[in-house]
Amino acid sequence: RRAGRSRYARPTPRARPGTPAPAQAAYYVPKGVNLMEPVLCYRLNSPLTEAEATVRAALQKEGFGILTEVDVTAVLRAKLGVETKPYKILGACNPAIAHRAMEADPRVGAFLPCGLALYEDAEGHTTVCLQNPDLISATFHTHGLEEAGNEARERLDSALRSVAKPV
Repeated sequence: RRAGRSRYARPTPRARPGTPAPAQAAYYVPKGVNLMEPVLCYRLNSPLTEAEATVRAALQKEGFGILTEVDVTAVLRAKLGVETKPYKILGACNPAIAHRAMEADPRVGAFLPCGLALYEDAEGHTTVCLQNPDLISATFHTHGLEEAGNEARERLDSALRSVAKPV
């Protein structure tokens, strides 16, 4: 074995002269989506505890429930003994949309539920960042997933815009 090479490394395949290059994967990008924006952010002029209750209520109106919740501040305090600004991660799910998405491609479950990060700044305002569902649906090459991703983004955006300003 040559130095610096893993025994699992495989040589890069090279095209023979005169053979066409392998086709590049075609990615569908939904109209109006900037794939460079993995998260969509919104700002509430209230502390995290109050903002979280407001966000939960707005999400519920759009059919989303909270399946997971991580109090990052408490975890870091307990595990590392460090104090941080208030920070929470919520996992939001609309069962009908999630079902359609997983029917289209079961692998999408690795990205569910939709993650929202809530964090408080020094002025006591809260920012909510949402993973971009359009980015997730554009990552897969599956017919039918785009509609579920679009609906998720539209409903989540509607919920958050009803209580916060986009950043």
